Amino acid sequence: MPDRARGVGACESRYSGTSGPHLPNRRFTTTGIVLRQNGLGENDRWITVLTADRGKLTCIAKGVRSVKSRRNPHVEPLNRVKLELWKSVHHHYLTAATAEERFNELKKEMTSLSSAAFMAEATDRLIEEDQNHPELFALLSEGLELMNFYPEKHALLREGYLVKLLKLLGLLPSFRTCSRCQGKLPAQTAYLDPVQNTLQCEPCVREGPEIALEPISLDQLKLLAFMSDYPLSESLKLKIHPEHLETLAAYGRRFLYHHHSKRLHSETALLTYA
Repeated sequence: MPDRARGVGACESRYSGTSGPHLPNRRFTTTGIVLRQNGLGENDRWITVLTADRGKLTCIAKGVRSVKSRRNPHVEPLNRVKLELWKSVHHHYLTAATAEERFNELKKEMTSLSSAAFMAEATDRLIEEDQNHPELFALLSEGLELMNFYPEKHALLREGYLVKLLKLLGLLPSFRTCSRCQGKLPAQTAYLDPVQNTLQCEPCVREGPEIALEPISLDQLKLLAFMSDYPLSESLKLKIHPEHLETLAAYGRRFLYHHHSKRLHSETALLTYA
């Protein structure tokens, strides 16, 4: 972080305002959801956002840690904000920001706030910068909007969001077909390979090598398939019991930490509040 910080002023001074017939336009406007902030020196911050048209990017917000900053309230975590940015050779710089939606209702209670923070952190951890994911921006926007309107449903929306996030990134197995024979999973128990995190039907389990597999009931399969395939808003129509949430949380975490071994910081807040 210090090495990056030392070059900030030089880059900004050198390239500020550069444009013309031989140089690309370095200024652009986008909409993004603030995923994370990190301090930079005494007055500045690194702001990480998931944008609608440029994927995840991190920009330098000059002066936002100052008590006089007018931009600071607009770039708080979980805000959806219109951003004006300038790109130097090495960094993006925030030049203007206007909050379009602050999601104030979900931020009133620590339960829903911690669930929303988990959604943002999981998104941040699982995607790389400069890879456009418009469908992920739409999913996170929808999840926050629904949680803002139904904060009491925060746990269901949180776990449903994680399942859909993992599916969009190709990190979930199919809950409808066997990974070995590609046949439709029958209306009975399927089996999870805990090493490969894939599902197999019972005939393939009998014919395959003897390894320790974990059974998944038909009800669990149906729930996971529904959450992965249908819009997040449809989950609000389900009659959800505590054991359903436990199923979603258990399998969501299993697939999450299969691909990302480092525990999310927001898990601690979930244990305390959610």
